[in-house]
Formats: sequence, structure tokens, C-alpha cells
Amino acid sequence: MKQEEYAENEAYWNKRSEIFDTQILKTYEDAYRKTIDNTKKYLKETDKALDIGCGTGVTTIELAGSVAEMTAVDTAPEMLRQAVEKTEKADVHNIKYIQGDMFMDELEPGTFDTVMIFNVLLYMPDQDAAMKRLKELVKPGGYLAVAADCLKNSFTKEAIRKWYRSHTGKMPFVEFYSPESLEKMIEAYGFEIVEREKLFLHPVNYFLVARRCEE
Repeated sequence: MKQEEYAENEAYWNKRSEIFDTQILKTYEDAYRKTIDNTKKYLKETDKALDIGCGTGVTTIELAGSVAEMTAVDTAPEMLRQAVEKTEKADVHNIKYIQGDMFMDELEPGTFDTVMIFNVLLYMPDQDAAMKRLKELVKPGGYLAVAADCLKNSFTKEAIRKWYRSHTGKMPFVEFYSPESLEKMIEAYGFEIVEREKLFLHPVNYFLVARRCEE
């Protein structure tokens, strides 16, 4: 991500942090609950996990209890501030928070048993670079857990709003997936889909887990 894009992304998500838990999470509470429950099935207590775009720690904190180490990254310092505050209140001690993105040097290739990227991948301007990096971060045989709105051919208010705002510079880039195109993209980078579920229908919020194929 270019420096200018990174700064715009940080500013946008800092602003969104003001309403995330009170408005956005309220709408998608059930989808987040299912995301957490579905992901837990693939985690082991010896795992090292990575949560990309952890936001205010909604999924991070709960999933940290299923692994040995959790690394959580986000571009927005205000999102991270809230996540750290929640983590301290929950008395959780195995999460390392880092401000940045998936391309940081601090994230070493082949380090993570499971990489999670929930409602973030669709905002990556370079989808090819994002997928290559995700594959690089996941150990062979490890898992990639994804949740993403699939807005292609959707005429919901949310899809129309995001199309307009992303095309007028009022919000970051948005990729318009269908569930099928999202799956095909992930499979094309050496992953095998092992679970899929529509968590929210209008618009579709699609959850999937993919195993990185052995090489």
C-alpha cells in the first residue's frame, strides 16, 4: 500500500472506530458471533495466529483463548487503543498488538498456523499482492479464515452506498466480490476451501476457511 493510501486508510478507520462497537457491531453482532465460533474449530492451543485488521478486538480477544500466541495488526491507532483497553479489562495476556498492515517486516513468512482477515480483504487495493502475502504468512498446511461482504450484483443500500463512496473518494477502495469469485480467487493462490457459510444475507457476508496446500 502506498504511503498516501495508508494515511487515508488510517484516517478513515480511525473515524469509523467512533461508531464501530455501538452501531456497526450491533447490526452484525450475529455474524461476528458465527465468525468466532466457526474459526475456533480450526485453532489449537499450541498455535500462533495472526488477526489482520483486528479493529477494536471483537474477534481477537475471544479467539486468543484458543491459541498460544495471537498477533493482531491494524492501521488505525484508535481502533488499537480500544482493542488494548478491552484486552486489559478481559485480563488476556497472549495478544501482541501492532499498528501497521499485513506487509510489515515484523510479520515473518511461514510463521502462522492460522491467519484471519475478517471484513478487511475487500478493502485491499491490490488484491494480487494481498493474496500473495496471505499465502506467504500462512504455514503450509495452515489455515486462512476470511469474512467479506460480497457486493457484486447486490442492490442493497449498503452495496450502493459503498459503490458510491468508494468511487467518489469518500471511503477507501472496495472490491466487489461474489461468493463464487471470492472462492475462486483464494483457490487460485494455492488454498483449498474447507468451510463456507453465508453469515449475513443483505448484503451477503461470506465466511470461509481455506487450508494452504502443501508444497
